[in-house]
Amino acid sequence: MRPPRVRHFKTKKNRNDAHRKDKKRRSKHNWNRISEHFTLKDFQDKQNNEGQNFRISLGLIGGLELLRSQSQNKVIILKGFQSEDISNKTQKDYHALGLAADIKIENLSSKETFLLAEKIPEFKGIGLNISKDYVHVDLRKEATTQYWIEENNNIIPLTDELRKIHLENNN
Repeated sequence: MRPPRVRHFKTKKNRNDAHRKDKKRRSKHNWNRISEHFTLKDFQDKQNNEGQNFRISLGLIGGLELLRSQSQNKVIILKGFQSEDISNKTQKDYHALGLAADIKIENLSSKETFLLAEKIPEFKGIGLNISKDYVHVDLRKEATTQYWIEENNNIIPLTDELRKIHLENNN
């Protein structure tokens, strides 16, 4: 004689646990995604991320997505949002406003990244940090785009002469 067939039912508690696990799994991959290639975690303050709220501009995300599609490489965000506590600069800090990112692009030099970023109309502030090898992009509210080079914590406006030295030479 065959043993009776047994059906397993999930209790309400088990059903909730399964739902919670499923919710966790989905949140890890989808709910934190803010665009096709970026998540909230990419922009979080890396030094002070104790679940605090932060802001990030959708225009910045759109510009970074456009930059990614033009380069056809992954855009790595080194610094997105930075809390005002950490950023104690005298000038306006676009990171604290959620309007800036320090980036690198996989398989491209920082010079190549800078030259690609110049083609994105959303970016109104573009800086090349030579000593730390990254590019800063932001969405400042100015009619013309501001360009600069940063070396050893010195910010120097980009002139034609500096452009020839730092961006057009293949050194």
